[in-house]
Amino acid sequence: MHGVAVIVGIIIGSGIFLSPVGVIREVKSVGASLCIWAASGVFSILGALCYAELGVAIPKSGGEYIYIKEAFGPLIGFLTLWTIFFMVCAVPTAASALIFAEYVLRGFPETACMPDGWAAKLLGACAISLLTAINCINVKWAAKTQIIFTGCKLLALVIIIILGFIHVGKGYSNNLQDAFEGSDINGKTLAFGFYAGFWAYGGWNYLNFLIEELQNPYRNLPLAIVISITIVTAVYLLANVAYAAVLSPEQIISSNAVAITFANDKMGPAAFLMPLFVAISVFGAINGGTMSISRVFYVGAREGQLPEFLAMISYKQLTPLPSLIVMLIISLALLFLADIWTLINLLGFAFNIILTLTMPIKIPLPIPVFVLLWCFGLVAMTIYQAPEQSLKCLGFIAVGIPVYFLCVAWERKPASFQRRYHGLTLALQKVFMVVTGETQADEDQEAAPKEDAAIKSE
Repeated sequence: MHGVAVIVGIIIGSGIFLSPVGVIREVKSVGASLCIWAASGVFSILGALCYAELGVAIPKSGGEYIYIKEAFGPLIGFLTLWTIFFMVCAVPTAASALIFAEYVLRGFPETACMPDGWAAKLLGACAISLLTAINCINVKWAAKTQIIFTGCKLLALVIIIILGFIHVGKGYSNNLQDAFEGSDINGKTLAFGFYAGFWAYGGWNYLNFLIEELQNPYRNLPLAIVISITIVTAVYLLANVAYAAVLSPEQIISSNAVAITFANDKMGPAAFLMPLFVAISVFGAINGGTMSISRVFYVGAREGQLPEFLAMISYKQLTPLPSLIVMLIISLALLFLADIWTLINLLGFAFNIILTLTMPIKIPLPIPVFVLLWCFGLVAMTIYQAPEQSLKCLGFIAVGIPVYFLCVAWERKPASFQRRYHGLTLALQKVFMVVTGETQADEDQEAAPKEDAAIKSE
């Protein structure tokens, strides 16, 4: 049940308050958008089952990075880590921060005078910075606040679903009739619509990052995955039916904050509560992602493919300070360099490339074959329909090849370089007051007998 809570808490976040706009904007009809949402849920369950097999077969933290490194060797493993480092981990944080800012700023119309969405970018940057600071200072604070954030997002979704079905129960179901009228179905709309839906389901692979901490993973990992994603899929379908019952496709497409548009229509004077609940919910999604991503950096450094500094922890707070600061810098860069839909499409394309390399063969063969063909088809359609964006993403991944050979594969570096690198690592340790996890564990072990002796003497 703890695994179910982790996955549901991570998945249900910012996506359901934005992705309905992205999905219906691509396929243009309620019926087609609901099919995309259902298909995204089915794909997530099948993909997660494949991950479950890999998680119990290779019981190491690190998720797809470890699986691909074990299967295809250090070069492909490093390119996976490179992609996760700069895209898969940082993009959701940046995109969620923009969603948070959009919902907050809907209550302050005067910010519209700022050009090119700078108000949202600056507020999003403040949100990322604040949560990073909280996670750097005390992980327990972050964990405690996560309970509040989870409650707010569930409350917002319950309100949307109940009001939507009350609306239908009163006989107002015109928007659900002729649900497939005006559908625009082609390779590009299907791929980008699926990326928008897939964004809302993001997080089902996070439990594999923590496989070493999960009790009895052979039983609990598959159960946690299937139960949690089934719950999420049901909630998402109900929420989208509620959105579609109250709002027309045109209203949804024209809204940057669909939950607020819904609340303005159905909640009357209490509509001001919706942006509050959603903003807190998205804030929690950023917090949950920040709490989780440091694990993969630790594993990458442990495998010798990232600088040792990134695997270190704060000497006093015992938090992964270096990895959090680096991820803050990358997230802020993405926040200011791209718009939200570019970020979501970039994440979908990059993650589907990784998924094509992670399909196991021990579970019933049709499942991994279907997921593999699905991922490959999405990647191919994206390259064909949006070649410029795709080539930019592939080009950035390819940059990791010379980085790998220069920084990882080349082991016999000049002694002068190694001295400077070691000196830089020591300097960073002194500045940030961080040590390796093993060093801290050894000191704690040495201190334990002294503490016991002091207690006995007292």
